[in-house]
Amino acid sequence: MMSPFMDGSPFFYSPPGAVLSSSGPPPQPPPHGDGYPDAPDTKEGIEELCPVCGDKVSGYHYGLLTCESCKGFFKRTVQNKKVYTCVADRSCHIDKSQRKRCPFCRFQKCLDVGMKLEGECRPRASSASVARCSWSPRAAVCLRATTG
Repeated sequence: MMSPFMDGSPFFYSPPGAVLSSSGPPPQPPPHGDGYPDAPDTKEGIEELCPVCGDKVSGYHYGLLTCESCKGFFKRTVQNKKVYTCVADRSCHIDKSQRKRCPFCRFQKCLDVGMKLEGECRPRASSASVARCSWSPRAAVCLRATTG
């Protein structure tokens, strides 16, 4: 079989579901798990960690991948216009086990890692109504206007 590539490379197209021949040398694993030098190796794939506290991420919230706990904390802080005071010297260690110890440093870390006050707010209304949602960083509240 000739290579479909003009440069004569030894790669061939195989359609989905094709059974590959076992002739030739066995495939070699990538040099570091998935081929990326700094990627962690896991059996189930790469598990993302929250940049704020190190817990498992649940999705994109306020501009980046975070866990449910930090998403909720950030939301409550912004919506309720909370003002915190550090319990120490504004450099408290924030991790999964100590994230509730100093809300000031936790909120500061949320901002430092890139969580944004201006976030996408998805309405939960039916498709028949159109919702307009925007963030006001000064007031730090989500303003919703629904038209039907």
